[in-house]
Amino acid sequence: MTRGWIGLWAVALAALFIVGCSGGVEEYQGGATTNSKFVEIRLGGNDGTEIPFLFSLSTNNKLLRTIQHLEHLRSDSTVVGVLLNLNGASLSRAESQEIAAELKRLRDAGQKVVAYADTLSNSQYALAAQADRVVISPLGSVDLIGISSEVMFYKDLFDKVGVQAEMLRAGAYKSAVEPFTRTELSDEAREMVNRLLDDQYDQMVTQIAAGRRVEPDAVKRLIDGGPYTATEALAAGLADDVKYADELDDYLDTFSKIDVTLVKSHSFDDDEEPISDLGLLLRLWLEATQHRSATVSDRDKIALVRVEGMIVPGRRSSPFQSGEYAVSGPIVAALNKAADEPTVKAIVVRIDSPGGSALASDLIWRAMKRAGAKKPVIVSMGSVAASGGYYVAVGGNHILADEGTITGSIGVFGGKFNLSGLYDLVGVHTEAVRRGQNAGLYSDDRGFTDTERERLQAQIDEIYRVFVQKSADGRKRSFEEIDAVAQGQVWTGREALSRGLVDEIGGLKRAFDVAKVHAGYSTRTKLELWELPENDSLFDSFFGAGMSRLSALPLPTDQARQLRQLIDFFEQLRAERAFAMMPFLLRFN
Repeated sequence: MTRGWIGLWAVALAALFIVGCSGGVEEYQGGATTNSKFVEIRLGGNDGTEIPFLFSLSTNNKLLRTIQHLEHLRSDSTVVGVLLNLNGASLSRAESQEIAAELKRLRDAGQKVVAYADTLSNSQYALAAQADRVVISPLGSVDLIGISSEVMFYKDLFDKVGVQAEMLRAGAYKSAVEPFTRTELSDEAREMVNRLLDDQYDQMVTQIAAGRRVEPDAVKRLIDGGPYTATEALAAGLADDVKYADELDDYLDTFSKIDVTLVKSHSFDDDEEPISDLGLLLRLWLEATQHRSATVSDRDKIALVRVEGMIVPGRRSSPFQSGEYAVSGPIVAALNKAADEPTVKAIVVRIDSPGGSALASDLIWRAMKRAGAKKPVIVSMGSVAASGGYYVAVGGNHILADEGTITGSIGVFGGKFNLSGLYDLVGVHTEAVRRGQNAGLYSDDRGFTDTERERLQAQIDEIYRVFVQKSADGRKRSFEEIDAVAQGQVWTGREALSRGLVDEIGGLKRAFDVAKVHAGYSTRTKLELWELPENDSLFDSFFGAGMSRLSALPLPTDQARQLRQLIDFFEQLRAERAFAMMPFLLRFN
């Protein structure tokens, strides 16, 4: 193909991409006019004004962008309020709490907040309750019904197909292996889940009560009476008005008592731009045919390093695995880069991970410690920073968590799946020729021998001792103090604070303020933000790392997600024998 033909194809693809991605939505452009504005912020996904896209290529911290945007709106004199569109929003307790804090600052500054949705789930309503007005669609509902945690057990299934889970662990509460070895929760796991549910439920009740200015007992009665239709929610005081979305313009005029202009702005779940299949091909072509060099400004800055997803070893991440895996290689490189860059005055590490590979977690921990010897390393825990996620966190100089953060889970497990029964069932036969007493340790055609089990348990116990000791050193506690709250036990952020596992309660914005102070600046000082890891070339990522087939599976239900996680775990177990990962069972609906 000649260069001219390539150019024509590029022009055609670009034209189709631009036509497909452009729309008539009015965007917020800051204080460009003197009109009084209500800015709509969508915390959910695609609203139908954008073309469908196949892959998410952005790795930007979406919560950070939302917080930054709300902060900017607070200082814009032309903005009289925010319309918070919660349709399709999927929020953890911690995310809800961080955004709620920003909404309170908006209201304290004299701006109005109106929350709107067709229907509101538990987490959505907890955030909506922080607004001046809660408005829902006439045929919508408020599904405020309380929270639950469900776990899927596979032992009976494994028995039927001839699979035996040979799992070992260190920590009485390290229940990540229980779905494979049991048919119900152990006493320790049940105790832990009930305690976590109590605290999560209390946080939800407290948040709603404060937002709606009612007593907590009244909120509990409302939860027990749910779910509610729109008219029932209005009568119960859960909603303030019932309107269709096309009526909101006039509603905001009436509510504000002035003529306001409604403009659309940021989306929490969407990427910065939608990428179609044609757009993806165009991006790949551009990446393959031009070199892009990144330069670092000479302004003082804070580096933000993200550790998001299951922690796995490796040298390169992929845009197609974004949000799925925290690959140790790029994260270690990012920490080293931030530590060596003289204009970086402090590093904030945002952790949103259930853990994963013990080895990969240790490599990131080491990079954290080396960076912390040069400049402040402040850890901000997101929705979850447990097991390997907590292992990484104790490498920092100061740890913050939201009240609703899931953390702790200091424990280790490992093992393998014995598939000999399945092989017999389907008529597959294996003949192995080995040398060495433990040469078949990792083979899936048989279980562990007593000697192999003893050796693997010794390794797991040693990693657990290292985990506890590093946590004790990082928290400036004794081994015995940390061991007492370890054993695989999982805590909420506020429980972790009372047990000395974190330094303070606060979100990402607070973490930046702490980083400034530790670096010798005032919290009012404006420092540049440098987000890391920087993406590999999209062309290199596409052909070098490939696309995880698991990441591409559309599995919307909680049970389907658990099955996907099980398959993913099977794959990881083939490469890793020691895991620092929180229990699968901790999903709060």
